Amino acid sequence: VLAALGAGDQLSAPENLAYDVAPRGADERRALMEATAAALCPVMPVWFGGGAAATNELARRLGVTINLWNATPDRVREVAATGPVSWAGPVPHDLSATLDALCDAGATWAVLSPQVDVDQLGEWRRTQPETRFH
Repeated sequence: VLAALGAGDQLSAPENLAYDVAPRGADERRALMEATAAALCPVMPVWFGGGAAATNELARRLGVTINLWNATPDRVREVAATGPVSWAGPVPHDLSATLDALCDAGATWAVLSPQVDVDQLGEWRRTQPETRFH
């Protein structure tokens, strides 16, 4: 189990409304993320949704992984230079090449949508050293 936390933005407003989560300012949302991460880091991995510079800086200060949504390998490399980074996104057209590029860029995890071709993913994983990706 890992805790994936996000500060939220306009894209998550409908979900917040559906679950009756009150709107809050960005600084207040980051303070809640910080308190939650501080409580959970001793017992499980914590990921922060990458985005605003202030959120990424908080992630680095706390030593948590920054999860990037559909980022390019260059962006992954840039963020990985400062600490752990994971990648999430839709299934890419060339799954194997994309996963190779993300590994080479420093991503430690790749989270794919359920539409991934499981056989193709399994074949890619079987050809990788155990040290590549989780």
